[in-house]
Amino acid sequence: MFRDKTYRIHLLCWTIYIAYEILLTGTLNGRFSHPLTYIFFYSIEIGLFYVHALIIMPRLFRAHGSRYILEAVLLASLLCSYTILLVLSSYFLELVGVRKRPLTLDGAFFLYLCWRAVLFLMYATGFFFVRRYIQQTAEQARRSLDLERMRTKMAQLESDYLRSQISPHLLFNTLNFIKFAAKHRPEQSEEAILLLTQTLDFSLSKSQYGLIPLREELKQVENIIRINQLRYDGKVTVELLKELEVNGKLVPPISILTIVENIYKHGDLLKEKYPARISITEQQDSLTIKTENLIASYPDSQARGRGSGLTNLKERMESFYGERNFSLEYGKHGRYFRLELTIPTTWNHILTETEFPTISQRKLDT
Repeated sequence: MFRDKTYRIHLLCWTIYIAYEILLTGTLNGRFSHPLTYIFFYSIEIGLFYVHALIIMPRLFRAHGSRYILEAVLLASLLCSYTILLVLSSYFLELVGVRKRPLTLDGAFFLYLCWRAVLFLMYATGFFFVRRYIQQTAEQARRSLDLERMRTKMAQLESDYLRSQISPHLLFNTLNFIKFAAKHRPEQSEEAILLLTQTLDFSLSKSQYGLIPLREELKQVENIIRINQLRYDGKVTVELLKELEVNGKLVPPISILTIVENIYKHGDLLKEKYPARISITEQQDSLTIKTENLIASYPDSQARGRGSGLTNLKERMESFYGERNFSLEYGKHGRYFRLELTIPTTWNHILTETEFPTISQRKLDT
């Protein structure tokens, strides 16, 4: 019924209560009763307390309709049992010589029994409601904790899944370039293989708490930029600007990478006069990513899938930060497509970068 710690608390509370009541009544009456008297009477009253609190009250609280009659009968039976036990105890104590005065079943005796019964029933009722409130509060806290753990687990699983889905078109185009470069540009082929290996290793690595160090994400951004520079022989124009005070923030994986891939998918990057720009700026308690690129001209059949990556990005940010704790705005501005994402960083101090080894610190499988 009670855990070991709870049992000790109950025992301590009863000891304090009984000692207080015995000292008070004994001092007021000028005499103390025999220890057996206290043992018998308090045992019966404490029994009344727990039967009412743990059996009668829970049943009464769940009762409805005709069941109230049954619970009332049970309560009446309990009071009758309480009275009979006290009377029998009094006769027994008188029989063994502990009780000096003979028991008189008069109005004063039954008035005393009623007062003690009501007193302990009130204690038991209060105990029931306090215990029920504590149990409900603990259950709500447990459910909230389980829900939060589930959300964290789902976010981590989603992040791990998304990283395992590094854009197939990037992989396909890079492999095609490696095949071409192996014959015509061997040194670039070797560099492209190394960059692709690092990107794939990143996609297979596990994140803790669904987050990764910002420097890891930026490393993959730089890898993608470099791979595309190799593919287009340095003709694509993408500028990456970083204003970071401390390169130790944590971000959801594939967040900045999704934005950069969106530029390569749907931007016109071959005009030197209109370079695409990616700026990452750290404020006191937030991180802001801004991009601007010339919009490419696509046939309708090619443009249908545009925007799905950013829609998914918004949903992921909501799962990590909540709807109101980040901002994501994007859209067309004349010939340009602009995007601005701001995410909080004030709570990231609870994790340190030492928990996330860099790709360079891990040995790649050969």
